[in-house]
Parts: sequence; C-alpha cells; structure tokens
Amino acid sequence: MLLLLLALAQPQDTVRLTHQALLDRAMVLPGRIAAADARATAAIDRLGVAGRLDNPILTVQAENLGMQEAVTGKRGLEGTEGQVILSLPLAIGGDRAARRDVASANRDVAMASRDVSVLEVRESVLMAMIDWERERALLGAAGAERDALETLADAMTARAREGRDASSDAALARLEAAAARSRHARQLAAASAANARLAAFLDLPAGRAIDLEPLACRARPDLTAFARPADLDALEASVRAAAASAALARAARVPDMHPQIGLRRSGGFSGVLVGLSLELPFLNTGAAAARAAAMDAQATEFDRTAFVRAFDGEVLALRRGLADLLAITGAHDSTWRADLETVVLAEERRLDVGEGSLYRLFDARRARLDALTEHETWRDAVRRHQVRLARLGVAPLSATLLCLPEDLP
Repeated sequence: MLLLLLALAQPQDTVRLTHQALLDRAMVLPGRIAAADARATAAIDRLGVAGRLDNPILTVQAENLGMQEAVTGKRGLEGTEGQVILSLPLAIGGDRAARRDVASANRDVAMASRDVSVLEVRESVLMAMIDWERERALLGAAGAERDALETLADAMTARAREGRDASSDAALARLEAAAARSRHARQLAAASAANARLAAFLDLPAGRAIDLEPLACRARPDLTAFARPADLDALEASVRAAAASAALARAARVPDMHPQIGLRRSGGFSGVLVGLSLELPFLNTGAAAARAAAMDAQATEFDRTAFVRAFDGEVLALRRGLADLLAITGAHDSTWRADLETVVLAEERRLDVGEGSLYRLFDARRARLDALTEHETWRDAVRRHQVRLARLGVAPLSATLLCLPEDLP
C-alpha cells in the first residue's frame, strides 16, 4: 500500500535495496568524500616538496649596450659590460624543517578530515534511513486508520439516510474520517520528503523513490567499546599544524642569506664576482606574525580540550539514555500488539449491542494510533542513540545499528 502511494506521488521507477547496500553505494558516489580525498592527495603532494631547497636564482645584466665604444673604447661584445650572477637562498633559522613540519601536520589534518567526512556521510545516510523507516511505519498506520474511518463514515451515512442512525452520529463519523484523511495526507508528504532525502544520497534523478527491503537483524551492535572519535585525531593534527606554523613564524624572524657567485666584466676585463645578500630586519622583525601564530596554536589547543570535555559528557549521556530506552523493550510484546486490536474491537462490539458510543469508539481508535506512533518514536530514539554512539567511535557505522532487541529472531 505504501509503495503504491509513493508511486502515485512519484511516478518514476522505484529503486529497491537492502539497508547495507544503500549505505555502501552512497559511500562510492562523488561528493564530500571525493573532495576530502582530493584535499588529502594535495596535502601529500605538498609534503613531498616542503623540505626541498629553494631554486637558485640566475641574474644576467648587460650595460652600455649601443655605447660600448664611447664608454670602453671597444666595439661589440668586447666593449659590453655586465654580470652573470647565480644566487642560492639559504635559510639559516630552521625554515626548511619548519616548513616540512607544517606540511606533515597539514597532511595529517587532511587525512583525519577525510576519515571524519566518511563518518559524517555514513551517519547522515543512516539517519536518513531512520527517518524513512519512521515515516513509512507512521504512514502505514495513518493509511489503515483512514480506510477504516472512511468505511465507517460511509456506512453510518447510508444508515442515517435510511433512518436507522441519527444524523448527528453520521456527521461525527464523517468529521473523524476527514481528520483521518488530513492526517494521512500530512504523513504521506512527510514520507515522500524522507524518501527524497534518502534517494539524494544515491544521486538519483529527482523524483525517483527508494524502497528498503526488510532489515535482517541477527545480532545487536556492541556499543561498549572505548570511544575514540576521528574528530579528535583531526583536532590533534590541527594542534600539531598550528604549533608547526608558530615554529615557522619564529624561524622566519631569522634573516635568510643569499650567497652569490658569478662573472663580472668591466672595462674590457672579466673577473669572478662573489657576494652575499642579507635582509636587514629594521622595519619588520616578524614579531607580530610570530605572536599571531602562537595565539592560533593556543586557540587550537583550547578547541581540542573543549572537544574532549564535551565528548566525554556526550558519550556518557548517550549510553545512559540508550540504557533507559532499552529498559522498556519488553513493553511492546505480543500482549501489547493484541491490546492494540482489543481496545478497538471491544468498543465496536459495545456499539453493536447498544451499550457503547461513537465517542468511546473514536477515543479507542485514537488511543491505538497514539500507541503505534509512540512505539515508532521510541524505536526512532533507540536507533538515533545507537548511530550517534557509533559515530563517536564505539562501533562501525553499519546497518546493524538500526536493529533493536525486538527485531531479533
């Protein structure tokens, strides 16, 4: 019924997949992970050249062109004056090692960020699956309620026309049926939106629907392991990168030397030229840049410390919350499912024998729908706690995280 409704809203073909297959396919499509891969590759390439010497500089100068004879008394090339100089920049403050350390730390940041991107995409896909599973279940319940109330309203309207029922009872039944249709329409819109968000992870054409096969649960996820998030690795790499950048800023305060050697020709004679260029740090000593880099390094360390504190609290809260949620697992057993039908059937029988009322029947139907909705809300909360815990490093982010104890055979 659900797929038929979605097909009416989205006439294009429906793609049917298992939960794990959808997750795996979403990970290989271009997107954030491909961008993170490209950044990691770029960082690796930068590391490969970070420690190399700077290229030498070749300077060629020619003087007195066109005036050779007037200046030197000689014509052509013999009368040309000038110089050819080869200069090699030499960093003496530890710049090369600092640049290599910065590039190495940036590579670690890029690699750790790539791992974080993978986890974020997997978490987003799993959360989209959870949304779809909830909306699909609620849509099924809303559809069943709409069908039942429309049938009841039609029957009571016919009985009222024949004079066998009060017109007010028929009116009440039609009002309830209209409310059920409205509720079902809202739920259909929510389910369609959830399905579209899920389909977007597969880069499907707009309007294509996703149908997930029933989840085969054979075991519960183990969420008791020590949590070590990839986010912390990325932050620690950022701390190293900031510290290396501060070291590079300090090294830059030491002036670099530029030894020079070449050939000098003047007055018709040639000779070897030896020189040395050295920056004079009179106007800008680099102190401000070094202080700014040191503050950046301190700020990054503060970020890491704040993350660790928040992370420990979140893991503890999620584990406690999950334990509280799972403590009532047995509440939705076979007795509960039987009660869902009994509460409505009992009121229908009372009404048939003249002992009940439409108000009691509709209250019973609303109670059943509320119970079904609450059950799906509880399942949604359990799944979200499990996925979030796994995202923080306690378990792999797989479709198994969607399994609840009541789903096991």
